[in-house]
Amino acid sequence: MTGESRLVPKSPGDKLLGGTLLVEGTLTARAIAPVSDSTIARLIEHVRNAREIKGKYARMADRVATWLLPVALGLALAAGLAHGWHRDAVHGFLVAMSVLLIACPCAVGLATPLAVWSGMGQAARVGVLFADGEALERLAEVDVIVFDKTGT
Repeated sequence: MTGESRLVPKSPGDKLLGGTLLVEGTLTARAIAPVSDSTIARLIEHVRNAREIKGKYARMADRVATWLLPVALGLALAAGLAHGWHRDAVHGFLVAMSVLLIACPCAVGLATPLAVWSGMGQAARVGVLFADGEALERLAEVDVIVFDKTGT
């Protein structure tokens, strides 16, 4: 949590972060703050909040899904009526359901945020946190990353 590259020795009376790793010896500690004030709790809350902030592509998917649903319903109705008129009602119904299944905007509305949440979750599992979904989306445009360990 501290970003130190080497182990940091502690002495009696020193404060410990939640998640401190005991390498040798015994440890007696006293909690002086509730779990909700811990660094890990703040990080978890940050990740939860980050999922709520939509990036450019997620907002675009929402806009597309908004107008795609009425279009898909209209096409399904028209195709169902046309096929039902020329053949029979059962065939018309099956055609209408087929059009709805293929043209349903659910995939657009669900796949984009799901991909962003999945990417953020996978990154969090390996210790990389994103401020929001837009930061993850912008990462696709990055060509070079330079890391500098400054101890902060």
